[in-house]
Formats: sequence, structure tokens, C-alpha cells
Amino acid sequence: MDAERAGAAVTNYVSLDALELSDTGVTGARLSDRLTGEEIRVSCRHVVYAAGPWTDRLPEAPGGGSLMRPTKGVHLVVDHAQLPVQSAAVLSAPTDGRVVFVVPDGPTVYVGTTDTDYAGDPTDVRATAEDISYLLQTLATYFPEAEIAADDVQGTWAGVRPLIASDEASAYATSREHEVYEDPRGITTVAGGKLTTYRSMAEEVVDVVVRAQPQDVRASCKRCVTHVLPMDPSIGPEPSQDTEEDAVDHHRWRLFGGGAAWIAQRCESHPDETERLSPGLKYVMAEVSYAVLHEHATRLDDVLMRRLHVFTDAADQGAGCAQRVAQHMGRLLHKPSDWVAAEVERYAALADRSTLGAKALGGSGLSEGVGAS
Repeated sequence: MDAERAGAAVTNYVSLDALELSDTGVTGARLSDRLTGEEIRVSCRHVVYAAGPWTDRLPEAPGGGSLMRPTKGVHLVVDHAQLPVQSAAVLSAPTDGRVVFVVPDGPTVYVGTTDTDYAGDPTDVRATAEDISYLLQTLATYFPEAEIAADDVQGTWAGVRPLIASDEASAYATSREHEVYEDPRGITTVAGGKLTTYRSMAEEVVDVVVRAQPQDVRASCKRCVTHVLPMDPSIGPEPSQDTEEDAVDHHRWRLFGGGAAWIAQRCESHPDETERLSPGLKYVMAEVSYAVLHEHATRLDDVLMRRLHVFTDAADQGAGCAQRVAQHMGRLLHKPSDWVAAEVERYAALADRSTLGAKALGGSGLSEGVGAS
């Protein structure tokens, strides 16, 4: 969102098909809209690859397709009432000594992460029975009285770390540091690193790109101000949680930052959007509106899995509200009725697919989300 606030054109579900190159370097790129199939051609003189685990699949990427060592990380979610920790705890897994965090998060606690090599499709990463068993064994070692089993896991999420390949024997020992690779044809690639250092990485990449530009372009560039800009310039002070109304304000502040004010105003102007999406959770339809109108959410799983945390927080993984949310999104996005039906069906398939790990352990109702770890 920083880039958009600075004037960048931002879009989702657009893929790079090919670069256009001349004797002097990059002149353009051919793109595809993954939702509509539209082919797009853009002119440019420099391209930055910040593609995470997809880096080796990009045209003209460094390393000849073997730069990366993707590893999988999995978290699981349990009810806070069953694991009533009041602050984050750091554990050492009994099987391999890896650090595992236990972090309270409102009504739930999440536990993770794993770290194993991953050679599959980054868009299809999920928690397996082995992953879940690893984390449950760690919990059993440190919290035996909790007696947490597969049936008690409310959900999981899994992601792929874009680590740079090395000679380390294990995924856990592989460096999390990032590297920037410069191609004189006008291609800069950033690989490795962690989400927690993304702003520092972005500043370094932009500096590299600016230095590669002609003198007249460099002269027109302003000095970087990232280090003095807050991540969310419009965010207010943290609300209290003394009353139920305060707790709702805190929920929105924590999830949407400065967008919480927009959501509050939306609830006043659209009282029909104040209905809760799922029993026991604070999510309302106005938050869906914010995700669509301000956070580029275009698919049902964008909202329920990656903007709102309904998929992992709700006991039914959001199945009970999926139809209503899709219908509301359809109105905001001006979609036909068959789009709504297709999105609900697709979301149900994602939820059904995600239970495979739990079934292997004899559990039920376990969800697996897709995301970054």
C-alpha cells in the first residue's frame, strides 16, 4: 500500500509472460490478467523481480532456474481456552531443536512454524499430517495438561519461504538473508529475506534501480524517505478494550489500521453492513467492503482467508457466510450471478481440500490456509 500511496499503479492477478528486450536492454513486458485472460503490453526500461518462491520461474531471472531453495512453514490454530497462555512463548521442538512460537491472538493461539524443503507449487502449499503431528508433539512436550489433539486444531496456514540456495544440509540452517542481483539489461532481482525486513529490502532495491538510470533520471529522483514514514500514516492510537464497543474498535484498528475509521463510517452510512459474518467473531460486512474497495480483494478467498481471518478463526472456516460475502462482493465488483456461484463453489473446494491433513491424523474440521510464513 506504500507504493499506491506514492502514486504507483497497483493490480492483482496479473502475471508476467515475457520481457521485451532490445540491444540496449528491457523495452517492455507482456502481461496477462489471470482472471479475464486479457493480454497486456506495457513499456518500461527497468524491471524489478520481487517474486519470492516464484523467482526461478521468471524469464531472464538470475541463477538459471536454481537460485532458490524454497522451504515450507506451517502454523496451527487452537482455542485460547484450551491453551490459555497470556503471552508469547518460545519452545524448542523435541525432534530437531527448531524454535517454535506459541502466540496468543484474541480468542485463539497460533503455534509454529515448521521448516522443510518444498518442491511443489507455491500456490498449492498446505499443512500435511506430518507437519501437524510435529507441532502437536511439541505442544505435548511443553503443555501436556492441555492434551491438544488433531481434533482440537481449528485451522492451519502454510506458506513458502523464498530462501536462496546454499550448501547447508537442512532447510532450518539455510540463511534468511536477502540478495540483490543486477542485470545490466535493466533487470533487478531481490531474493531471500523475510517479511519483517521488507521495507529495508525495498529501499535497497530502489537505490539499485536509481543508480542504473541515466544521469537526467537520477537527477530528478528525490532521496528516499521510507525510514521516516510510518507504515500506516493514518493510524490512530491503540483503542482500549474495556467495553464490548471498545473491543470492536480494537479489532478493526488491529486488522485495518487507519482503515478502521472508514469502516466505522461505513457502518453508520450502511447499517445493513453491520451484521456479524460468523458467530462469536467481530467481522462485519463493512470490512468486506473495505477489503474490496481499498485493498484490491477480488476473490472470495482474498477476503475470507487473506484480508479477514474468517477461514482460520471460524469453526466452519467461513462456510456459513461464504454465500452472503460473495453476493456482497459481486454487487461491489458488478459481477453476474454466475460469478457468485462459482466463487462459493471454489471456496468450498478449497475448504474441502484443506481437511486432508486432519483426516490423516483422525481429526475433523481442520482448515489449511495459504499465505506467507
